[in-house]
Amino acid sequence: MRGKNIVDDELKRGLGLSMTELEPLLIVGGDAAEMKFMECCRYLWQADGVELIEPFIEAVFNKLPEKSRCVLFQRMLTIVYLAQDDQQAHQSYPDCIIATRGYDFREGQMRFDRDRRDIFIRLLWGQ
Repeated sequence: MRGKNIVDDELKRGLGLSMTELEPLLIVGGDAAEMKFMECCRYLWQADGVELIEPFIEAVFNKLPEKSRCVLFQRMLTIVYLAQDDQQAHQSYPDCIIATRGYDFREGQMRFDRDRRDIFIRLLWGQ
């Protein structure tokens, strides 16, 4: 498992933002912090998967306010469930665990049938 320094270097290289610079935004919470967290996760996942994601989450997730942590957890679970449903139906999206592009997945606000789920996943991934 790689350390925080490598994660920090990768974030600086790819997003021009260090974990130290990210921290004040995360502490405030809200949609901007949640979206930035998800953007960082997606970037790190694409760069090197779990090797970069785990140290990042360990370093910054608990800096978010409780409400933001709850929203992010719900979003991630929703995406995982959609990916699992989609994987059973046809092809899988291996990095589905980390992107929302601004969609609000709070419990009870969305229901998906197969067609809407497929459109939704294509929107997430720009396909």
